[in-house]
Amino acid sequence: MMKWMIRSILSIVAVSLVSPAACALEVLADNLAASTFGFQVSNNDTWLAQEFVTVSDNTEITQITLPLIRADTITAGNYVLAIYGNSGSNTPGSLVQSLTRTYDTIGTTVSDLNFDVNWTIPTTGSYFLVLHGSGLVGGNIFWKYTNQNGSSAPFFVGFPSNYTVSVDTGATWGTPTLETPQVMRIVVPEPSSYVLAVMGAITLGLTYRRRLRTV
Repeated sequence: MMKWMIRSILSIVAVSLVSPAACALEVLADNLAASTFGFQVSNNDTWLAQEFVTVSDNTEITQITLPLIRADTITAGNYVLAIYGNSGSNTPGSLVQSLTRTYDTIGTTVSDLNFDVNWTIPTTGSYFLVLHGSGLVGGNIFWKYTNQNGSSAPFFVGFPSNYTVSVDTGATWGTPTLETPQVMRIVVPEPSSYVLAVMGAITLGLTYRRRLRTV
């Protein structure tokens, strides 16, 4: 009985270690530490896009962080955060994933907003994180950008990468540039987290099986 109790406790600990909140995170793209150069306007017509690159097939993005601010004159509407594939010309192509939130989830003072998304990106390659308004009334939202475009600064990962903007709701896109990237952070679970998840499940299964044999 005592051995079974010990095994059960160890199993519970193993499984808890691999819960979504406890999983270690690996940075896919990050320039949050970059200095502020300005804020790009985004609204219903003006869509902003910043490139990032996945490192493996079926990459699971768990969290995206963006420094955003909105005009205090906005009275209604939403904004959309989405991932698009690369068109082949370093501009957004086909929609992959998206989420919509109400305008008032962005504050009137700039802050880093975390989006828990759990999005799976099917193939390795270049993608774009896109921000735009949807039915916004009375003002714009703003996304911080920087003029630090290299990867050598502390904690900068995945840069330089292309920035582009559309002023016609994504129908056409401007010439991509590396000079003034949008500021963002994209993280995925570390591969070791998946290994721990499998180990925890196996341990729990074996413990339950042995318990049944002793009853």
